Amino acid sequence: MRHITIIPPHFVGLICMHTPEKIIIGQYRWDKLSKYLYPNTDGGDDSANNGKSLTNKQQALLQCLYDAAPNTLTREELTLSIWQSEHISQESLPQLINRTRRTLEDNDKSIIINTPGIGYSLNCITEHPQADLTQADSIQVIENTDDAQPINVVRSTAQKPRLFLEKKKIRFAIVALIIGLSVFNAWNLCSAYLDKQAFIKTRFATPCTNIEKTNDSNKLKVTIDNIECIYEKNNEIIYCL
Repeated sequence: MRHITIIPPHFVGLICMHTPEKIIIGQYRWDKLSKYLYPNTDGGDDSANNGKSLTNKQQALLQCLYDAAPNTLTREELTLSIWQSEHISQESLPQLINRTRRTLEDNDKSIIINTPGIGYSLNCITEHPQADLTQADSIQVIENTDDAQPINVVRSTAQKPRLFLEKKKIRFAIVALIIGLSVFNAWNLCSAYLDKQAFIKTRFATPCTNIEKTNDSNKLKVTIDNIECIYEKNNEIIYCL
């Protein structure tokens, strides 16, 4: 007996969760969860003794390149994504790439590819067991028989570059916000310093001793360098005769 199962697009992601992807990088299989590289052999041992451990920076580098693959990322994009606002030298990224190439045994530099004047990209293969890649926006049709096993359907990875660009925009917005707040705080600090200096100058200023009252309670007669001046209290104005 034959029957047809039609899967709407919004259920494709649920089926994908039960079909783990297999990421092949050179002669290794990359396990993103454990941050290990295992030999890409059938029936291989996935124990820690049989794999290579990646550092956090190596894991971040591969994740950035994988998310953008097959597109090329610039040095600035990689640096911002891996180190964010951390201060580093110009050699930090090349050194990280060289260490990762040695770990991958990428002697001919065919895995982490450098495009001169542009940046870096990752040469990798993503396998989906028992499934063919399909467009996520189309309706999936699965034809089964009584003797056949259901076919697993996975979501296409075509949206990865767009998701990476959206994450990059968010990071740039956060950095811009931090810079704006830093400038605002610096301006307030400078303003407070100037106010403090003005207060100190006024507080320790030498008072004038030649002050006499006049018939007008609002006015005082002040002698400055043998020059008679009138100070009006209400207007806080002093003028000399």
